Amino acid sequence: MNYFKTIIANILFYFKQFSNEVVSTPLKYQIYREKGYHIFQGYYGQRVGNTEYIAYNRLKINSDLRDGNDACEIILLDRLNGLTRVVETEYTWNWQLGVLLNFVGDLLVFNGLENNRAVTKFYSLNSGEFRFFDGHYSLFLGKRNLRFVVSYKKLADCNSEYGMYYKYSESIPDDVAFLICDEAKVLLEISYAELIAKAELKGVGVESMFVNHFFADSGENNVSFILRWHDSMGDRNDRLFVLDLEENTLSCIPDVKHISHLHWNGKGGIVCSILKPKISYCVIEKREGNWIKNNFEYARLSYDTHFVFTDECEFYADTYPGYGRKAKLIKVRHDGQKVELLANLQSGRFRGETRCDLHVKQSIHSVTCDIAVNAIERGVIELFE
Repeated sequence: MNYFKTIIANILFYFKQFSNEVVSTPLKYQIYREKGYHIFQGYYGQRVGNTEYIAYNRLKINSDLRDGNDACEIILLDRLNGLTRVVETEYTWNWQLGVLLNFVGDLLVFNGLENNRAVTKFYSLNSGEFRFFDGHYSLFLGKRNLRFVVSYKKLADCNSEYGMYYKYSESIPDDVAFLICDEAKVLLEISYAELIAKAELKGVGVESMFVNHFFADSGENNVSFILRWHDSMGDRNDRLFVLDLEENTLSCIPDVKHISHLHWNGKGGIVCSILKPKISYCVIEKREGNWIKNNFEYARLSYDTHFVFTDECEFYADTYPGYGRKAKLIKVRHDGQKVELLANLQSGRFRGETRCDLHVKQSIHSVTCDIAVNAIERGVIELFE
């Protein structure tokens, strides 16, 4: 995230509101708050609610990530009666992800500990029973019953914003980028050496490498992720990969670099926000067996965003904070011809592992697709839906 580019982009966005380029459409939203607590749902692109419940992370004010001794409570709120219950209490969390909450069918999935060992927890919304599986997940595919497991200890070493600092054990080796597991065993192991070879990188060590931003297409046939590392000059580098689960092939898209965020659209393409040489967007689509990059310009969207597609024609996005530390929630037509400003919310710090990004997410309520975001109200993180 470039602070000065973000400020300039937000100033331009402000003036565009007085033209026909940006339509202001104030959004009605529900604010959830609990006195004495930060409540938030975590990373962008996740499914954080269904027709009956919403789930969120709850931390006492002044909780310290680095200390490792402050607990995060996983809260389930009943939409019908407004009652809440504590599903679990965990020590493996961070301000960006929380415990990585996800609704998948009748399950609430999140990361946690069992006997001080990293596990993925499946909590049944119907029976209230738990099932534990080895390793912390980054992506769970409900249709295929597959978990993508990564090392959050390595993430802590390479990017402190995504690490977990409680003392725990995990079974994933340092030279392994991720594991693909079902309920019984490890099905596939992808090493950093394999990713380096596939990307044809030279003179790059695995010490500062990590993988994140795991997302799947709607059919769960393809999974995209980003390989990131810092070079000797301290500059961040990355490569985009796609794992085709139907054809069992791993592809590197070499001409897509300096990626900030990504999400799959409804047409089987990956939309990426690119930071260099200027902030722009591209879509990667498969044609005749090859992944092809196509650049496109959003004349009305000149800054980096987290975003999530709700259908093939439009997506919701949030910006980093600009003037007054306000972050915007916007709705964008995929062709870039219409941008709606939905909300302007307090987002706190510009950078650092304790900052509060809005992190737009999906929350299904009744027959509509609601958007949930984190924001700072009255000095604490709260949930807007």
